[in-house]
Amino acid sequence: MSFLYLQCQTNLLLAVSITLVHFLSLSMTIVRIRHRWRTGRIWWDDYIVVIPWAFDFISTILLWTEYKNTDISLYTPDPEGFVYSNWFYAFTYFTIIWYVCIIFGVEPLLRDVFDLALTRFSRIGLTLSVAGIFLPGHRYRICAFIFVVVLFLLYFVSVLIGTFSCPGSPWWNLDYTHCNSTTIIVGVIIDFASDAVLVAAPLFIFWKVKFARQSDRILILALFASSIITMLAAGLFCVVWYAAALIGPDSKLLFIMTGHLQVEFPREMHM
Repeated sequence: MSFLYLQCQTNLLLAVSITLVHFLSLSMTIVRIRHRWRTGRIWWDDYIVVIPWAFDFISTILLWTEYKNTDISLYTPDPEGFVYSNWFYAFTYFTIIWYVCIIFGVEPLLRDVFDLALTRFSRIGLTLSVAGIFLPGHRYRICAFIFVVVLFLLYFVSVLIGTFSCPGSPWWNLDYTHCNSTTIIVGVIIDFASDAVLVAAPLFIFWKVKFARQSDRILILALFASSIITMLAAGLFCVVWYAAALIGPDSKLLFIMTGHLQVEFPREMHM
């Protein structure tokens, strides 16, 4: 009994910690939009950021409603209903950040892989931020807008992959015993490629730009190269997954926590 009590307390502590991270991200978004609105500098990237903000708020609520008064482990049954379905979790996290890590035929863990979406709309917002730096008609501004369209199409492809790679009945009740690993591999390749572009392109664009102060150059390059943090977070999740056999049933808790952290990293880095 004391062990179960200690386990529940640990789950509660981790849930509270993750909720605080969510709260920080949500609050920073509100402060950012309010500041941009009051100074008359609000732009498309500020409107776009509202979309992941809303889904981030939903994911925070689901974290508490799904696992309330339960021990989080691989043996914990998932609640019934569309909002707790694997597809809705995939859609939520794809919309927040869009990242999928690959798993081959492991039913209890695959939903948590979908949780690792590195938000597509956060990427779109970051790209719009790059476009907003340049004057209308500048080639880099045009390239940034084109990349925004490409990212949105890739977001749509990611949602389709999450929907049809593990078909079930009804359609939102994904069946992990019939997953098509090829489509998931394609999603991972697309994801890493987009992150690589988001790291390399700003470095290439701003490398030869002259700034009034060297500190400004370092700050801007560090900001737009922060997408590499999301790639490192993805690698961390993969390490946790491969160590699942050693961790045991409690590995599900780690999947959930690393998934939520990976959602928040890019949002907080780009606020």
